[in-house]
Amino acid sequence: MLITVLLTVVVLLGGLNLLASLALTLVNFPVRTARLDTVTGVLPSPAALPFVSVHVAIHDEPADLVIATMEALARSDYPAFEVLVVDNNTPDPATWIPVSEHAETLGERFCFRHFDGVEGAKAGALNLALELSDPRTAYVAIVDADYQVAPDFIATAVAACGPTVQFVQFPQAYRCATGAADVVSELSAYFAIFPRAANRTQASLLTGTLSMISVEALRQVGGWPTQSITEDAELGLQLWSAGARGRYIDREAGHGLLPMDLAGLRLQRTRWVTGNIQTLIGGRRVLLRAPAGFLAVLAQLTAWLGLLAVPLATLILVAVARAFPAVGDAAPSWMWRSAELIASATFVCAFVGHGLRAIARGRIGSIAVSSALLWSSSFGWLPALCSRQLRFRRTPKGPTAARSKLSIDCICSLIALGASGLFALEGSLPTALILLLGAGGLVTAPIVDRSLRRAAESGAKCKA
Repeated sequence: MLITVLLTVVVLLGGLNLLASLALTLVNFPVRTARLDTVTGVLPSPAALPFVSVHVAIHDEPADLVIATMEALARSDYPAFEVLVVDNNTPDPATWIPVSEHAETLGERFCFRHFDGVEGAKAGALNLALELSDPRTAYVAIVDADYQVAPDFIATAVAACGPTVQFVQFPQAYRCATGAADVVSELSAYFAIFPRAANRTQASLLTGTLSMISVEALRQVGGWPTQSITEDAELGLQLWSAGARGRYIDREAGHGLLPMDLAGLRLQRTRWVTGNIQTLIGGRRVLLRAPAGFLAVLAQLTAWLGLLAVPLATLILVAVARAFPAVGDAAPSWMWRSAELIASATFVCAFVGHGLRAIARGRIGSIAVSSALLWSSSFGWLPALCSRQLRFRRTPKGPTAARSKLSIDCICSLIALGASGLFALEGSLPTALILLLGAGGLVTAPIVDRSLRRAAESGAKCKA
């Protein structure tokens, strides 16, 4: 009886998962807009230039990394700006004191502040920076600790803003990525598709670094939200729901560093999935009230989400039932067949969606990266359902001590491989192949990890 009830729940969840996979495959594959390399806005006269406060929030970052970011900002060709570097909760003064000392050498434009006991992680630090901003500030620009901006970043962003555009977002791009082209391609696929399409309804959201926001609009929504671990997406949704409109500028305005290894990439991807679903759940009423940009916003918030965990877990359960007759006989055979059919269809739909996105980007190798991240993106939505109080975990930008140990991704891949073998022995080759794809991370994960470590090594040579 218990098995029958459990299987019924599994079949129902599988059906919902299939519908969600079909919907997200359609939503997450919008038609691209034209490239937006040229900013059509014009800067006002020098005397009327709006003042920009550039905020760099840091926590336990390598000093040389932050100093290089500050040096790049010092080369900006925009005359009316300041740079506030806010360090939050870094325990060792030896880490942030060199940054503070270097800020003094860059002149009065640069200000460094260290705070202990800051709550709200990065969002909390950015709210402190907002309070410290020069009273003349019209726009706030966000630059991550590892991003070296182009000299015209501020001027280009200001030119793109105006009466109908309250915030702009540039794509995230990467330097020192030798040997990790597929990882860069997989990460860049988001910007190649989703924000471009969102420009049609001015529903582009924020992705953090390399963004500029009207300080009036930012204060109208109460500053940076501290309850979400993806504060940028949450703020973008809040701004959009308050009537502010954003624009995506398809031009590389700065370059950051990739995660140091696969463990860091998985940590980053899990945070993106969890935080965006947390934002989606919290803002569901807002989305339903604004159908004009609903699909564009939904596509951006679910772009990193994977829905492969449920179908693969279902197929593993079916494999166990076939291997142990006592389990299989506890429920009608048609229920087992239905579960297998629905799970297989769901997997194929979701996997094809990932593949189409990679092909659209023009680099097949990014499919391997998606495979290595399959379980991270597929399980990332679970914490958002279980709790609204989630802990922010930053992606390490310093050296890592050792290679990744046995992870949940590896364990799930091994289980999927074993289940694939059971289906193959039973003669169910299509299902066996599906589970084999689910175990692909056993092959692709070491490759991706090696490419990221090579990129980290090259990064050590070209930080400056």
